[in-house]
Amino acid sequence: MENEVVFLDRLLTSEAFGTVMTRTMRERNNHFKKMVKVKSEVLADLKVEVDSHQADLLRLTPTKHIRKNAMHTVSHESLNIRFEKFCKEFDEFRARVLLQTGNVM
Repeated sequence: MENEVVFLDRLLTSEAFGTVMTRTMRERNNHFKKMVKVKSEVLADLKVEVDSHQADLLRLTPTKHIRKNAMHTVSHESLNIRFEKFCKEFDEFRARVLLQTGNVM
């Protein structure tokens, strides 16, 4: 996903579309540029959270801290739901960006 964010950012900042776009397309392009930055920040935050969660899980032993294991299970499910939601939203966003840039060409 990180590579896709870089690709979309480069695609949107490309000068190839500058002379072809109408005012509405430029506004949409600027909106997409802002959203790429937001998506990049959210992805970075999720990555840090996943790494932290993984480190916490590795520290727990399966037989001890049953209460903590239950808390981590709930945390894991919550993180999984948020990540899946982000993936779905990112796929929809990527499709809109590609349709926008494809229409310009």
